[in-house]
Amino acid sequence: ILSHAKGLHGFYGASSMERLPAEAAIARQTADFKAVTLGDDRAPAKKKKG
Repeated sequence: ILSHAKGLHGFYGASSMERLPAEAAIARQTADFKAVTLGDDRAPAKKKKG
């Protein structure tokens, strides 16, 4: 089919297209995770009782 179609240089589809939404979601989720902070560095540390 590819050799008989003028101007066609390949095929893009199937798993190539299906994975694009997952790649964007994984990148976004990874960025969100990296932005998570533990505690508030601006607040003074609380002393433990005892």
